Amino acid sequence: TGRNLLATPHLVRLVRDPLARVQRRPPYLVLANGDVLCGLPTRWERDPASGLGGGRLWVQLEAPLTPVAGTELPIRADRVTRLVLDHSAAAEPPQTGRVRLADRRHWLAQAIRWNEEGLALLTPEGVVQVPFRDLAEVCFPAVDHLDALVDDNRWVDAVDGGLVTRWQTVQGAALTTARVRREDLWSGPRRGGASEVTYVLQPAWALAPLALPETAIAMCSLRRADELPLALCPPRRLLHTTLLAPPQPAPDGQPLAGWLAATRGEADLGLCVRAATVLAWDLPAGAQQLLVQVGLERTAGAGGCVRCQVWGDRATDPTGIQASAPAQAPTQTVPGPLSPTLANLARDYDGLWDSGILQGQDGLATPPPLPLVGRRQLLLVTDFAHEDRPPGADPLDLRDRVVWLNPLVQVAADTFSPAQQIASRLPGAAAWQIVAPPRGNIELRSQWHPAANQWDSVLKLPVGHAVTLRRQVTVTRAADVLELLTVCPLDLDEHQVVLRVDGTQVPWVNNADRNQLRQWTLRYSRLRATGQEPEGNLTDRLAYWWDLQDWHGRPVTLELTVGGPHRVEMIWRSLALRSAVGNLPPDGRVRKPDVPLTQLTPLDEPPGEFNRPLLGSIPITREGEPIRFLGKTFRDGYGMGRNSRISFSILPNARSFVALVGCCQQAVGPLQILIDDQVVWQRPVLSSLWPAEQIEIPLPPGAKRLTLQTGTSGLYYGFAAFADAGFVLEPSAGKSGK
Repeated sequence: TGRNLLATPHLVRLVRDPLARVQRRPPYLVLANGDVLCGLPTRWERDPASGLGGGRLWVQLEAPLTPVAGTELPIRADRVTRLVLDHSAAAEPPQTGRVRLADRRHWLAQAIRWNEEGLALLTPEGVVQVPFRDLAEVCFPAVDHLDALVDDNRWVDAVDGGLVTRWQTVQGAALTTARVRREDLWSGPRRGGASEVTYVLQPAWALAPLALPETAIAMCSLRRADELPLALCPPRRLLHTTLLAPPQPAPDGQPLAGWLAATRGEADLGLCVRAATVLAWDLPAGAQQLLVQVGLERTAGAGGCVRCQVWGDRATDPTGIQASAPAQAPTQTVPGPLSPTLANLARDYDGLWDSGILQGQDGLATPPPLPLVGRRQLLLVTDFAHEDRPPGADPLDLRDRVVWLNPLVQVAADTFSPAQQIASRLPGAAAWQIVAPPRGNIELRSQWHPAANQWDSVLKLPVGHAVTLRRQVTVTRAADVLELLTVCPLDLDEHQVVLRVDGTQVPWVNNADRNQLRQWTLRYSRLRATGQEPEGNLTDRLAYWWDLQDWHGRPVTLELTVGGPHRVEMIWRSLALRSAVGNLPPDGRVRKPDVPLTQLTPLDEPPGEFNRPLLGSIPITREGEPIRFLGKTFRDGYGMGRNSRISFSILPNARSFVALVGCCQQAVGPLQILIDDQVVWQRPVLSSLWPAEQIEIPLPPGAKRLTLQTGTSGLYYGFAAFADAGFVLEPSAGKSGK
């Protein structure tokens, strides 16, 4: 406590509090990269901004973990591999597809899908819907563990020589991240003048940061950006047998997290097995070498007697990579002597290393870095050594419990291509095909935004270089606006963004004037632009919108190009296809009036020239500009500035009033609808970054006057609009009421 665990002059593999005792209790979630998040899932929602089909899952965190903003933490649902919500399920090993309920019902599901209420299970009996509150345990099938591990490394800022850190708490949480900062807060004299240290971190599977108090940390381990922990990728067990007892199902051969101790060595990750066991992994692309230590478990004392080996499949070199790799020690056929149980298996593999006879008194065996170039499979072998045991050694497999400490696969530096990093680090880019410049011409960084309490992804390109994102979509009413959310730069030339639809360039529009935002940013700095107050009249947040409604119902190819003749430095918040109407019905159609307001004569004259409502436009200029919600143009309605109002007589056969209501630029409010001078609908503030809202207000019998007004008591100077506004008539009246 009190030591900055991030300020290490050299790579420290493990820092552990020897007095801490890790005790993990449900509820918790296990993630595909081996992390554990202590908390309870509460709801799920689709997430078009991320471009990931799994959507986002909201989790109510267990103390002492807390979200930095809000009360729940959003995470990637496709990274969840297990839910443990009941104490009866915590001690049992996972079984793929198993779903157990609190009332002890259970299924072995062939497929599991998230929905708003819980889970949909595909079982032999059919589809079963299970709400969140009824779940006790879920083991999700078809989770990509290797991609999740690689994703942790993609977030490392290589230019800073960054590291991947893994934090474990005394409550049993395990969090891996390259985005972490230490905040040392002074509590002040009233609270004793103590220093309150918190680590703010955001794993790759999290969609927002969370806070970890220093007092809750049990251990922290670090690894380099080119190292993947093999123990967190579930192995295939090719062989498992014992001499004195039947094989134990768990935890032998299972990835273990916590604290593992061998004779004169320890680690937070590893594999604990008995002789004889063979575990196999498929190697990731670009695998170069293996780093590992092995020894008898500390409880064996000086006893035990085993032989440990590392095998690899026959090396191939179809791409010529091995020829350019550093010279490595030659391999050989697996050496003997081997127990009969392993002799047949060994014929198809090369032997990379042999420990010889290993006992607890020998301590840790540390092989040199073992070559993996050109290999596709790796085996860790723990064999009996009963026949060749030295005098006085344990016979059979007594105390033959072995710990492989923190096996790491080093991958080539160019394994994480720019396209892969862009897909992982730029929100929303994963759904696009990415054409990126060479590695040396692109820089991706994580930048902490103090006022917004979040990390931003920053894309940097040198002069003359560009990144192109390509995607084929069918334009629908639910996805007819492309939005790129960013931050206004100090130099507007840093943003060079072009969208082409089937080869035709489409112009963009912004949520506010870029020059005005630039002047605001220069004057007040980006630290004043808080993400906690989205209703603020002016912040440095900048949206680029492209209106795609001209292609409704058509499949098109979108090409978004960032970069060009100037240097690019762009904070990338999100990229999403979305609807300009937030509460669009399932059929995608908005309710149209029978009698639009634009066909009626207003009852009163506007109070002034510059705040008068305008027909079909917003009064930004004397001539006005088109009504746009999220950049999408609406040609029918009234645009209104601050302190603006307009009234109409209510038709005698009108049943309700309908409209699309939203902010077209900056922020506006309060916005109100009055019937006979009584407020029947209002919004305190609307932001141009929010989609429009479709409303339908019933009209009481005998109502005479409808009034729309905005900004009468607010401090906002933006522009609102009532689009597609008018009266819906009684069914018997049809459209004769015009």
